[in-house]
Amino acid sequence: MERLAGYLGQLFPYEKSQLYMTLLGTFVADIANAQNTATFVDKVCKSIFANTTNVVGLRLMTRSYIKIYGKSSQVKRDYTFDNIRSTVYFTCENQQESEFVKICLFVADNIYNAVKRMESYEKLVSYDPLTGAYTKRVGLNILKAQIARSKRQGTETFVVFLDLDNFKHFNDTYGHIEGDKLLEKFGEHVRTNLRQHDLFIRYGGDEFVLFLETASPEIVVERLLNNSPVSFSYGIASTKEAESLKELLEIADRRMYDTKKVRKSSL
Repeated sequence: MERLAGYLGQLFPYEKSQLYMTLLGTFVADIANAQNTATFVDKVCKSIFANTTNVVGLRLMTRSYIKIYGKSSQVKRDYTFDNIRSTVYFTCENQQESEFVKICLFVADNIYNAVKRMESYEKLVSYDPLTGAYTKRVGLNILKAQIARSKRQGTETFVVFLDLDNFKHFNDTYGHIEGDKLLEKFGEHVRTNLRQHDLFIRYGGDEFVLFLETASPEIVVERLLNNSPVSFSYGIASTKEAESLKELLEIADRRMYDTKKVRKSSL
């Protein structure tokens, strides 16, 4: 920040540089706690808009996200840095404010490196690397919140417990490398066939939990069984059947094992 203060001092008269230094500090405080790209980009746009007088709109892009904020105008400036690119629209020509915006975006570009590291860490701890499902810890926390929302709204949703058939035998016969490949294929199959708002959680080695917002959970699960790289048994519990997540999982788990026993006895 000291180097930036010196740079601002070279660009602007003393009083103006002090003002812009204060505004820059506000800008950094606004965006520093962003946890992901979408939040970061949103905060950058809003803070630049709030800390300037002539900016009427921004178009800001990262490699994975784009946001358009405010409105366009005839007076615009393009700014390009390592991580972000932006077009900023002004009410009129103002060299000093254009330079200030440039400095803000330069600072934002550097802060975004930390945001990307945070996202990588979140992805590492949130998702199972083999199947792409949520990890048990993260997934069950999300599931608990989804169930609470369903109960507040009075809507019926469903928890599904899945258990892959004979997976231990497959591992013992073909080895763990082939078992991992099978899990990868199964995870891709499930993620491809679920809707965006459904949840897919790896509960254990060959056990998975789904959260479905649909009136026909059996149809969804049967669709998953079609063309699945491995067969599985399942049990379904309605969120209207129990109050707690633990109870719902126990109901779905019990029904899954009942189904597995019936299937084994029929062979």
